[in-house]
Amino acid sequence: MVTGTFGILRAVICPPVFGLRKAPPSLMRAVRRTSVFLSRQATKKLYQINTFLVHKKGGAVSPHPSEDGWSSEDGWSHERAHMSERKRDGVSTAKILMKHRYQCFVICLLSMVMAGSPAIGDKITTTFTFGKIETLKTGEVEWTFLGKDSELAETDLVRMPPRSFIRLKDAHGNLLDTLPGSRELRVRDLIREGQNKRKANKTKRINSNSDRRPATDVLPLGDRPETATAKSTKTSHRIKVAPSELTQLRGQLDALPEAIVRKVAIYASWNNVIMVGYPNPTLQMAQTLYDDLDGFESKTLVIDNWALLYAQLLRHLNIGVDLAVNEANELLVIFDSKIPLTQAKRITANQNLIHKKQAQNTVWISILVQPQEQNFITAWYEGSRMQLVQD
Repeated sequence: MVTGTFGILRAVICPPVFGLRKAPPSLMRAVRRTSVFLSRQATKKLYQINTFLVHKKGGAVSPHPSEDGWSSEDGWSHERAHMSERKRDGVSTAKILMKHRYQCFVICLLSMVMAGSPAIGDKITTTFTFGKIETLKTGEVEWTFLGKDSELAETDLVRMPPRSFIRLKDAHGNLLDTLPGSRELRVRDLIREGQNKRKANKTKRINSNSDRRPATDVLPLGDRPETATAKSTKTSHRIKVAPSELTQLRGQLDALPEAIVRKVAIYASWNNVIMVGYPNPTLQMAQTLYDDLDGFESKTLVIDNWALLYAQLLRHLNIGVDLAVNEANELLVIFDSKIPLTQAKRITANQNLIHKKQAQNTVWISILVQPQEQNFITAWYEGSRMQLVQD
């Protein structure tokens, strides 16, 4: 009994220690109902002890009002019969009193702890998903697709394709705002972003926004998209090359400019440090280089072929790389993830994101390099949609 009691106390007391500041309303209502029940049980137990002591001294017992019809006479009759039976078994009155007092103490303690502590929080769950969203669970090695009502941990990775949406419910039961895709990040970052967006939208009315447009933030897809005039005015800079030029560009993969070689040295020194906590070092390095491409251009070095520069950087860091063109002669970069095709889910659960290079048994990834217009995840998805004719 003592072991079970301390197990319950540990389960109730531990959650506040680990930072759960607010429990879901439904759970708090359950806690209050449990506290009321335990308090009634404690009162009943105290009265039983008092009845026994008064009877021992020859005094009168005052009536005890009870919602469930339990009266002093019934309680004393039951207690007297119970006491007589225990005495016949050789159990002393002191032991019986100690048992009652111990049970009363435990009931009161549990009532106070459960009523005053934030109860155990819910799991982080998805309430809405749109698109082929992937997740890599903490401790797992394979990516899986994420659906509605899926449970997540704060350290799980989520990869969202372009034009995808996700809506989460945090560990306290709060329904967060819908978030857009085209990125890869931890669940804790999504939660933080959703909470900030939720706070920013608290001042909006339920039926209309501040600019008197109909409010749609209660719908799964969130606010209405901005008008066409508010969209980015950037134009596409996809590089087109003739098949005959592709061979010449491949011959330049080892000709990384000396000015960039000095800048890229820092990535080589971080090769064993920057990857901590990420499942695939090659993919992480490729993503880091892509997101930093803009920083390699300067007043004295103008980049006119970002795809070639990206391929040169990957080759310089000992990552297998090649150039390819699609049916529209647009130049793309493909690189080797160093993961066997039989273990492709260690890279992605979406088979459309995998490029199978001829005479290779590893997973290759196709990238449409446009660093000034899209991030690595978007470049990956855009590149995988293109049918390559030469690789």
